[in-house]
Amino acid sequence: MCMLTTKLIYQKRTAYYKQPLKFAKKQNIIRDTLILMILGGLFGALLAFIVI
Repeated sequence: MCMLTTKLIYQKRTAYYKQPLKFAKKQNIIRDTLILMILGGLFGALLAFIVI
C-alpha cells in the first residue's frame, strides 16, 4: 500500500531524473507522511473490523 501511494503521488518522477533539485523541491515530506499515516490508519482499522 505504501509503494502504491508513493507511486501515485510521484507519477512523473522519471521526468526529473536529470533534474534532481527540481524533483527535491516537488517533494513534501510532511504531506507524504500525513497521507501515508491516514491511509495506514484506515487500512488498519478496516482489517481490525474484518478480523473481529
